[in-house]
Amino acid sequence: MISADDWPLDNRVDQVRAWLLVHLDTPFEKREANNIAQILLEHHSGKTRVQLLFNEVSFSEMELVQLKNSLKKLVAGQPVQHVVGESHFLGFDFKVSKDCLIPRPETEELVSWVLESITKESNILEIGTGSGCIPIVLKKKLPGAKVSTLDVSPKAIAIAKANAEEHHAELEFIEASIFDYKSDSLWDVVVSNPPYIPVSDKSEMAGHVLDYEPDIALFVPNSEPLKFYEAILKFCKTHLAPKGKLFVEIHEAYGEECKVLFQGFFDEVIVKKDMQGKDRMIQASLI
Repeated sequence: MISADDWPLDNRVDQVRAWLLVHLDTPFEKREANNIAQILLEHHSGKTRVQLLFNEVSFSEMELVQLKNSLKKLVAGQPVQHVVGESHFLGFDFKVSKDCLIPRPETEELVSWVLESITKESNILEIGTGSGCIPIVLKKKLPGAKVSTLDVSPKAIAIAKANAEEHHAELEFIEASIFDYKSDSLWDVVVSNPPYIPVSDKSEMAGHVLDYEPDIALFVPNSEPLKFYEAILKFCKTHLAPKGKLFVEIHEAYGEECKVLFQGFFDEVIVKKDMQGKDRMIQASLI
């Protein structure tokens, strides 16, 4: 609980940061608390990380009031990305809401791998639009590519369209389910971060994920943990161009199972670990 008379010792940035950390250190691990404090300081001051470090920045009374309101929301369990209304992803800011996933660092690694591996003029389909972070970054980094994105949720597509407009990224939006989507097109590259968390894992997950992100984008039945990969593979068999590539994010526990599944169709399948050393993504190629 943050009382009415609970304020920083003064309005200088170092004192404000210390005050934030006093309240954030209990609900969050130290590194995460520092990251969250930095996001709040940048958001409410309008200053960059460098400006906050090397300039004598002070907060106005109104900025302190706004900062305190944000802190209350965080302590109550709301994700910082929802508190500030946006999430950073590979150098871009994206609007987020309860209708889409908050972009993760692991997904940044997946997109970086895609960018390292494909040509600038590729015809790309991304499955599972969400906030639009994946297709928008791909289009911004590969302006010569044609990028389409598919999602079953009209609310998620609305958020992604707003983000695409903000970043001046021309995308084709497809409102459909990968389980029944039909098209005459062929794609050089298919990319997806599909739902892959078994429902049984819910009990181990943080409340700010369960309460503020859509189940439809997170979970799969315990009896069908690979259902989306099976659907994506079926789609690729008829819609992936010769020498095409598939990139997917995966659950750390199902790396080998996904590899075996994709080896039934693709010529080369590579499982890659994330920065934490966990099996997290796959590149499957037709040679």
